[in-house]
Amino acid sequence: MNAKNSREVTKGYLWFTFAMCASILTGMVSLWCFLTTAGKEMEYINLRSGEYDAAFSNQIMLTEKVDSLYNNLTLLNSGQLVNQTVLYNRISNQKMNLLRVLEELADNDAVLYKSLSDNINDVLQVKDSIRLLDSQVELVKGDLQRCILDNRAATRRMFSTGN
Repeated sequence: MNAKNSREVTKGYLWFTFAMCASILTGMVSLWCFLTTAGKEMEYINLRSGEYDAAFSNQIMLTEKVDSLYNNLTLLNSGQLVNQTVLYNRISNQKMNLLRVLEELADNDAVLYKSLSDNINDVLQVKDSIRLLDSQVELVKGDLQRCILDNRAATRRMFSTGN
């Protein structure tokens, strides 16, 4: 005894089986595509992460070099007892090392530091000008004090001989 609609039921089962297999196949292909894309993205992320880590470590190294150079620049004309010749030599060596490191880096990785290094000579010239002006001020102060003392002595002599 077959049901009156056994043919339609069988057709429905076959249609359901086909649709289920197509859905499973579509899901599996989608999952495979997702996993493949995710793997490629992870490789790309790891590659970029290495580049960013290298750039970050270069930034830290450059920051240390610039800070050390700046600290030595602040010692110039500070009034502390420092051998100025040795300090100028150290500043020059640090500047050259900084320029050498900056030349090895890509232009986009150290724009600020390259700009700062371009202005180091200006800072040194200003510091040297300040040092020269300070020495001239000391000479003028000494001359002025000597003139004041000579003027007082001349005034005393004039009043002592006039009485």
